[in-house]
Amino acid sequence: MQLLSLNNRLVTDIERIDYFISLGKSEFSRKDYMNVFRNLSSATASRDLKKGVELNLLTRIGDKNKTLYKILQGETCR
Repeated sequence: MQLLSLNNRLVTDIERIDYFISLGKSEFSRKDYMNVFRNLSSATASRDLKKGVELNLLTRIGDKNKTLYKILQGETCR
């Protein structure tokens, strides 16, 4: 819950991805990601997940609204 204590500043995409990875989900959708970060727009969630894939933290499975993301084992942003 460390993320919740960061109220006085903007949380970066990397911090959001790292926090989500720490939750221990193996596969998830963009909707699952947005349920954790409720104030996040759909576009921002998509950018975060795209960056996670680019950084080899996540892998993308499927296409469009059927897309799932899988966390690559042992990966964190830090």
